[in-house]
Amino acid sequence: MAISPEDTYAVPGDGTGTDWSFTFKYLDETDIKVSIDGVNTTAYSLLNATQIRLDSAPPNPSTIRIYRVTNTDSAQATFFAGSSVRAQDLNNNNDQLLYAIQETVDRRLDRSGGTMTGELDMGTNKIVNLGTPTASADAATKAYVDTADALKVAKAGDTMSGALAMGSNKITDLADPTVSGDAATKGYVDGVAIAGISPGTANQILQTNDAATGVEWVDDVDIPGNLSVNGTGFVQVASGTSAQRDALTAANGMFRYNTDDDAFEGYADGAWGAIGGGASAGGAIYENSNSISEDYTLTTNTNGLSAGPVTIDSGVTVTIPTGSNWVIV
Repeated sequence: MAISPEDTYAVPGDGTGTDWSFTFKYLDETDIKVSIDGVNTTAYSLLNATQIRLDSAPPNPSTIRIYRVTNTDSAQATFFAGSSVRAQDLNNNNDQLLYAIQETVDRRLDRSGGTMTGELDMGTNKIVNLGTPTASADAATKAYVDTADALKVAKAGDTMSGALAMGSNKITDLADPTVSGDAATKGYVDGVAIAGISPGTANQILQTNDAATGVEWVDDVDIPGNLSVNGTGFVQVASGTSAQRDALTAANGMFRYNTDDDAFEGYADGAWGAIGGGASAGGAIYENSNSISEDYTLTTNTNGLSAGPVTIDSGVTVTIPTGSNWVIV
């Protein structure tokens, strides 16, 4: 069993005072060394042959190491021709050699592997031919570090080569975007009313396009549902001349105001017809045009009523289907 040329103590586990014992033998008191937490100290004295006394109690926690470094600069005893040889001198020389070997064996690192008990200062020299690291505390080769470095995103800026999963975390402190591919802050998006849509012309309305793939500014609005207009104001419908009306592609349900006739009109069952309106005297009098300027056909099985006299313009035909009546009063 190898003899250890040092004793190590943990503070406070092995004690807390100033007096500490050691178990190894030595030739000279100067061969005894002391370190606290790896730093050599001379703030101690030899209390007796196997004990030292620190000038002050060690820090808590700390590690105290008492160890031997045998002087090998010269032999303990030197013999000259014709001089007597004492057994003690021979023993001292033998102990000097033995102690130095013990210290070497105890403090060297075997080529087959071992554990360092202190720092290894390479003095600017390299450690070469390392294996690939497997544990987090393993030393790493340059190639391993370079490979890992190529996979990281540099703080100064970089380009991703794959997707970045944020794991439900935010990206914070973004600058305002300047090109279309930039990420945008919530504040920037909130401040943009309709991103990517250029302004339309006066009085146009924005609606979904026919393909339902985007939005567009339009003059004509198609509403697939109901339109409710609330308030105490009014709804102003389209108005124009009869000629402008005839230029329209008419469809059942259209409603407008005819500026030639000063009357409302609607398109039903394939023809334009007058719609009551313009009442006066509290609704007791209803007005209709006193001339018919375009062809008109009464709806089958319905009756029509006009306040006369009524003039039918030249070339205009009023058609009254069987079962229908037109009365002029």
